[in-house]
Amino acid sequence: MKFGTVSKAAIVSCLALLGAAGATAAADLKVAVLKTANVLSLQHAVDAGYFRDEGLDVEVSTLNNGPAVASAVVSGSADIGFAAAVAVVSARANNQPVRFFSNLALETKTGNSIWLIAPERAGNIKVADLKGKTIAINAAGGQCELVVRTNLKAVGLAWEDVKPLVLPFPQIPAALQLGNADAGCVLEPFYSASRLSPEIKAQVLVPGTMPDMKDDYFGLMDGFFATDEWLSANTDSATKFAKAVARSNSDIMKDSSIMAALMEKQLGVKPEIAAAARINLDTRPGPVAEKDFQNLIDLMTAAGMLAGPVKASDLVFPVSY
Repeated sequence: MKFGTVSKAAIVSCLALLGAAGATAAADLKVAVLKTANVLSLQHAVDAGYFRDEGLDVEVSTLNNGPAVASAVVSGSADIGFAAAVAVVSARANNQPVRFFSNLALETKTGNSIWLIAPERAGNIKVADLKGKTIAINAAGGQCELVVRTNLKAVGLAWEDVKPLVLPFPQIPAALQLGNADAGCVLEPFYSASRLSPEIKAQVLVPGTMPDMKDDYFGLMDGFFATDEWLSANTDSATKFAKAVARSNSDIMKDSSIMAALMEKQLGVKPEIAAAARINLDTRPGPVAEKDFQNLIDLMTAAGMLAGPVKASDLVFPVSY
């Protein structure tokens, strides 16, 4: 029997076809984020290979602000975006077709994620003493405004009774130190930086969004969202993404040194501040709970931050894993 010769190119071509048939190509996901501590769970998921385990190839882009992230998602230049939960509620109230599907930070009675602070030199100051004072917040209409409005209302004051000063989070500790603000709303690592600063020695006025938080309260802080259209067409990818993030959240909550190392490397945070910082990430399995969003909607409505009604069911895309 006579055998013919086979070219090297043909062999390479056949091997390539066999490889393609034997493996499923990774799904490419473009994710738009902000440079914040909470979103570092996404970086850990990338570093630990959790997205790769789910067959996902995640490309992360860091943008300058929340509106830029929202614009990228709605326009389709990004598949998934990172946002504060308050921003997603506001977007839906303004008829933007977006839904939340993966949690990052949350607040509970025993685990805070946001604080209203004042410098030690202010003395034994309380929320009721803030009338006429300047309060630094990171954005109009955001979580910090909700914190201030909710706690002012609890002591009989109104938003109009204080002077809001909008600054990026990294500039709020400096405003407290220099006396440009009497109080400020901060997240980590700025909370720990303000506490450890010998010039500020921050005291806590409010540990969380609302006073008298109940034992069973879960308040969403931030996480990942996408458009209705993308989620409906890519439910499997969204589910795998949320699963990988939840796995990363669990790692960080079990070992705080993971987040500390990420803060030092990715954000340039000093080691002593990174070690002191505590991020409260959601480790509950399964879909985002509508009840958690309802808690937030109720607070925003009571604070006068929603122009119209919003349904929790319209804010959540239920991925299950």
